[in-house]
Amino acid sequence: MSEGATETYYSQWREEGAAKFKNGEFDAAIDIYTKAIVETAGDAPINAIFYSNRSACYASKGQWQQSMEDAESCVKKDNKFVKGYYRLATAYSELGRYDDAELGTSITHLLPM
Repeated sequence: MSEGATETYYSQWREEGAAKFKNGEFDAAIDIYTKAIVETAGDAPINAIFYSNRSACYASKGQWQQSMEDAESCVKKDNKFVKGYYRLATAYSELGRYDDAELGTSITHLLPM
């Protein structure tokens, strides 16, 4: 996919996914973000955003394991994306992994800005 096409689809997926999320249509948003993750696999910063957004969808459904896995993928793709660490810490906390949650939130101050 060309860079221009990627930007067009990126905006479309972002807007469609956000609309579905805001309407509480989490499964539909997950489907959109899953497609976006596959299509943007070579662009780590954009890919990280879609992992973060899908993590939020899973969190909204109370599917904390899936939320955690996507948040982990997010921070692996872009270790400067602070929202990813927030999502990761939230999922860890909901899974009862409190030490991991604390580490996830405390490490963000070490990130280069």
